Amino acid sequence: QITSLQQYFDVDTADIQERITGSILHANKADHFRVQILTGDNKTPDLYGPVWLCMTLVFLFAVTSNTSKYLHTDSLTDFEYDISHLTHAMSIVTFYTFVLPALLFVMLKCIKAPLSLVEIVSIYGYSLVPYLPVTILCLVPSVLLEWMFLLIATGVSMLLIMRNILGPVMRSSVQWAGPISMYLAGCHLIFCFVLKFTFYRHKYHAQKGGGTTNTIDDGLATDDGM
Repeated sequence: QITSLQQYFDVDTADIQERITGSILHANKADHFRVQILTGDNKTPDLYGPVWLCMTLVFLFAVTSNTSKYLHTDSLTDFEYDISHLTHAMSIVTFYTFVLPALLFVMLKCIKAPLSLVEIVSIYGYSLVPYLPVTILCLVPSVLLEWMFLLIATGVSMLLIMRNILGPVMRSSVQWAGPISMYLAGCHLIFCFVLKFTFYRHKYHAQKGGGTTNTIDDGLATDDGM
């Protein structure tokens, strides 16, 4: 069993670099990433890149979420490092990278779409690339910019997946293209919202007249001192 998996980790630095850059540059080309970059020239999809990207993103979310919280804190006494961000990041990113592709594989198997589980995991893994710089950009102390950065990364990531998954789906079963598209888009939007409200949600406290404290939670104001 270990020997059978070894081939998916047998990649060199040049292959990883090509797949990382290709996931951005060729995200909007139908089947290009899967056919030309993942499996072209007798290559095989790899799991090394997805695992590496997954672990890197877990670390970045854990660090930048706490750093972002620090930058948005009015007083140092209100700041406390939250180690739970690490476990949350591990659960969320791992679910996205490995569980969602497995669920999608089962769905595609039912309509006989010619995509292997490793191919789907590899595509999902490399679709995480746009989020790498975004974790740093989200340190900018602006809620609006955080939303913009996360939505752009989600759009690019979703584009890569849909352009490389829907082709085989349409060739196998056209009537399932719509539901599969909705599933892919819905999962990505949920992933975006989960990232925002798990790692980059901020609360501000402002004192109003009459001893009332106004709490602003990412633009939503509530009165706490009534």
